[in-house]
Amino acid sequence: MSEQKKLSPLQQQRVDQMTSYFEQVERRVFDEYNGGGCSFRQFDAEDDSWKRHDNLGIFASQLVLQTLREVFVFEHQAMKWMNGNLIDKNTEVNAGAANYAYQEVNRTGRAQVRADGADDIPFATIEGRNNILDIAPIKIGIFYTQEELQRARFQNTIDVVSNKVAAAREGHDRTLNDYIREGIPGKAIYGMTNIPGIYKADSLTPNWADPATTPTQIIDSFTAAYNAQVDLTDEIERGTHVVMPIATKQALSTKRTNPGFNDDSVLETLGKLFPNVQTWESEYGMRDAGANGGSALLIYRKETNRVRAMFPEMMVPRAPFIRHGKTEIVFNTRFGGIMSPRPRSVFLLSGV
Repeated sequence: MSEQKKLSPLQQQRVDQMTSYFEQVERRVFDEYNGGGCSFRQFDAEDDSWKRHDNLGIFASQLVLQTLREVFVFEHQAMKWMNGNLIDKNTEVNAGAANYAYQEVNRTGRAQVRADGADDIPFATIEGRNNILDIAPIKIGIFYTQEELQRARFQNTIDVVSNKVAAAREGHDRTLNDYIREGIPGKAIYGMTNIPGIYKADSLTPNWADPATTPTQIIDSFTAAYNAQVDLTDEIERGTHVVMPIATKQALSTKRTNPGFNDDSVLETLGKLFPNVQTWESEYGMRDAGANGGSALLIYRKETNRVRAMFPEMMVPRAPFIRHGKTEIVFNTRFGGIMSPRPRSVFLLSGV
């Protein structure tokens, strides 16, 4: 489901940066549809008289402008990787870059005892590789036919904008949601479940949603995975976020740890046992994100210096193209996968 909300500071900044571009688009569309006898004028945010204007050029230019603004407002709550709930998004890479590089850190050197004035000082070293990853252009477009514009103008409605923007954002966000989780096959673009260098293991007890799987088996399986990550990183990495299949979370929420003694669900018990975990979330794609296409659970530390999704560009509109009675608007996103300077902060547990 899509929701419309107030612009975030980042979204507002992007709209402000593109104000002059919006004005150019507005005039271009106006000139294309204007049949003469009407001069171009701009409308402020509180003026909706354009909806009832007799001139199609005025209506079309404002409708396209409304589209460009609204595309930043819609969000799809089901796309949890894409909407920022589960991972931070970053735009630090140049928008025109074909690839980017970063230093992966697996382990650092340690200080040592040395006498004052000693020359053989141990210098900090970093064990890890320099990764070079691709950036892929992702595109989606919408169009308005002249008939749609005329019908919307006669009916004094701009529902056509909301419907098309929602459809474009859903198509865009659903694709990128999958890419953030799983990467793009055939390219050096990795998702959260296949970042090179992350820890992977199979659950001690499979299929947690099976009624035959006991609460103790689930708790023991999760504890073994969480502790393995802590032990393997010398207690540096402790997961703050857990993402699992929808059916798995439902099972954890309904199974009681000690039936007849207290009402705590397995999920509530895990929350008490692992207070460092801030978020226990379900996500539809985790049902087949594990080994051999099976279900999986992710334990990771959600910090930008650990993992972040790289977006040199995010739904940037290109200049509208008007042909054959249609106004076409193409949105361009550039996606570079997951940058993970600390891949050991991610643990993929398959078979849950």
